[in-house]
Amino acid sequence: LKKGIKALLLDQRAIVSGIGNWVADEVLYQIEMHPDQTHLTDKEADQLSKSIQYILSTAVETMSRGEDFPESWMFHHRWSKGSSEKPKDCKGRTISFVTSGGRTSAIVPSIQKKKARGGGGGAKA
Repeated sequence: LKKGIKALLLDQRAIVSGIGNWVADEVLYQIEMHPDQTHLTDKEADQLSKSIQYILSTAVETMSRGEDFPESWMFHHRWSKGSSEKPKDCKGRTISFVTSGGRTSAIVPSIQKKKARGGGGGAKA
């Protein structure tokens, strides 16, 4: 990858159309991946694919039934940017805001750490 994974997710021609800012943040939060990650192992690529499918299908399903998204989603906790209190996820971990892919990204730094490129095979570039 030449750009971070979030920038690719937001590029409507690169991966899949329909992924907007909060969806990209949710996908990456669920698999504990930093939005500026520039390489993926085969396992991470598989996790990313499954997370995209899960977030999109669950969002469509719950919205069609008029239900709320799952409580474990960061979606419920990300909207307090700019308030005096730091927002926290459902497990009490601090949510921070960074710029990634030209957009504001909500991340939980304690679990979404940018990883150094690994040495062995299986990396997607």
